[in-house]
Amino acid sequence: MPMGSGNPSFNLTAIRPVNREIRNRIAQVAESKLESQNWLDQPNLNQCNIFVHDVLKEAGSLEPHSDLSSERRRLAFYFGLVDSPYYPAQAADWANPGKTLSCWETVTVPIPYAWPADLSGPGDVIAETITYEDATGHVGIIVSPQHTFSADSAVDCYNPPTPRGTITDSDYGFRPDNYVDPAGCRHFGLKKQAVVKRFSCW
Repeated sequence: MPMGSGNPSFNLTAIRPVNREIRNRIAQVAESKLESQNWLDQPNLNQCNIFVHDVLKEAGSLEPHSDLSSERRRLAFYFGLVDSPYYPAQAADWANPGKTLSCWETVTVPIPYAWPADLSGPGDVIAETITYEDATGHVGIIVSPQHTFSADSAVDCYNPPTPRGTITDSDYGFRPDNYVDPAGCRHFGLKKQAVVKRFSCW
């Protein structure tokens, strides 16, 4: 990513780190998608991870991929229809604290009585493993403290008739242990369950 006063050329001569600028850009792109319906849930397909993939790509960062592939996916890559022979990283990939995804490293907590979300910042990716029929969990992008932008599969319940998968601004990943949704729709997103990954290249 070219930047004024920066030189992210991997030749060890960079004069200004750009990873913070990239994370800020990720947060800005995510925020610009509020209320978008470009990632609506499809039959047997939740697209929260596709939203994250697309935002990272638009922001100019390295968007990681899953280890999973298929003959159909490889053919689509061969014909230039997708950007990788592997699927975009799934929510469970993002929510795996022991897994580094390309330039995305897990945020660890060096102090007691804190969680990764407490140390998160704009442009970080926050995720949780959940067993769904159509997804491996949920993943979104933090744009500011307590604000996660994601393709929301519960929005049709707490804010009808908004369709499932609309991009919303929520406190997902920051909720306390005693969280109770007044609408009875949101049952996940507790802080203690969240894994945060941060762009750490350059």
